[in-house]
Formats: sequence, C-alpha cells, structure tokens
Amino acid sequence: MNPILSIWTKPLETFSYLKQRSVDGKDNNIEYLIAALTTCIAFPALISRMSTFEIPKMLGVMIAMIILPLMGLFIFKYVFSWFIWKMGNILQGKATLPEVQLVVAYSLVPWIIYIVIILVLAIPALGFGKMNSLLIPGSLTSLVISIFTFRNFIYGLSYFNKYTFGYAVLNILIITALFEVLRALITN
Repeated sequence: MNPILSIWTKPLETFSYLKQRSVDGKDNNIEYLIAALTTCIAFPALISRMSTFEIPKMLGVMIAMIILPLMGLFIFKYVFSWFIWKMGNILQGKATLPEVQLVVAYSLVPWIIYIVIILVLAIPALGFGKMNSLLIPGSLTSLVISIFTFRNFIYGLSYFNKYTFGYAVLNILIITALFEVLRALITN
C-alpha cells in the first residue's frame, strides 16, 4: 500500500496501515513529508510576495528553500501537533504524540496537487519567458484541497483518538480558533 496514494480514497485503511508500520518499527518518514509539503504550500505565496523584499529574486528563492522546510517541520511536527495532541487528551482521546504527528503529516498530502498545478502553469510561463506572469491556482483550488485536508485530519484524529468525528472536528476547531486568536494578537 502506498500511503500517499491511498490517503485519497481510503483514509482509515491508510492510517491503520501507517500505525501497523510504526508498530513494526518501520519509519514513516514524516519529517521529509512535512518539510516537502510545507514548502509546496508556502512557496507559491512567497513567490507572489517576492517583490516586497529588496533582495534579488533568486537569492530569495534559495533562502526560502532552506527556511520553509525547517519552519514547516518545526510548526507542524512539534507545535501544531502538540496542541492537537493536548486538546485530544482533554477530550479523552487515546492517541500518542507520534500518532498525532503522523495524522498531521498525512493530512497535508492533498497539497501535492497544488504544487503540481503550479508546475503545469509554469511550463507555458517559462516557454514565453514571462515568469512574472505565472498564475497561482485560485481560491477554488485551495478550497477543494483544504476540504480533502480537513477530511483526512478528521479521519485520522477519530481513528487514533478512538472518538467520534464530532470530537475530531471539535478538536480541530478549538485549536484553529486558538491559533487564529494568537495570529490576530501578533499581527495587530
């Protein structure tokens, strides 16, 4: 079973397979997955905002390729996963922190489609020599990918925590609200 492909159609079976792999002592490579996916998620937004920085574009891209994976790994594997795990414990969940980290990592898999779309759009832009006119996929694409991400997250949390989908949604909503309040306090 390839978890990157099966998470799309069989999320519960995929999480069961990944749990068995962990029990068997096999590495699920979530560090690489999180680093690659956060780079895929954040890179297009960074490129579109590159003109606000006063550094050469290629230098900015090289710096981003170093910082984005490390930042994503820290935020998603440690900070976000810890908060989700703690809230799961408050809601009487049974998951361990490594299991929650696994859920977070594999819930981000749908964002691979986003980078594929960007690469497909980059080919004509490169052909015409107009990388500045590269289109970033629209809000509808992001919405569909977010729905798949949310679905995988709910399935994974309910599977590992041994509670209902409602508790999984509540867990996600409480932590998301907390992070949004923190973001609002920091940016204002």
